[in-house]
Amino acid sequence: MELNSEKLTILLDHMLHHNKHHSDEIGEIAENAEKMDKADIAALIQEAKALQDQANEKLEAALEMAKKEE
Repeated sequence: MELNSEKLTILLDHMLHHNKHHSDEIGEIAENAEKMDKADIAALIQEAKALQDQANEKLEAALEMAKKEE
């Protein structure tokens, strides 16, 4: 796939929203694991969500940078 600045911005925006939705879902899974008294599993899922959130922060920074360069 060949990108130009506009396509890059659109793709980053899409991926950021997509990943934020997944992060929310991961959080819900962690909550459900906690309710099932599976604290160890919930903790791992929460760690995974934190990593997803860190990745989303990087995508957001990349998106902001791409928007400035348009």
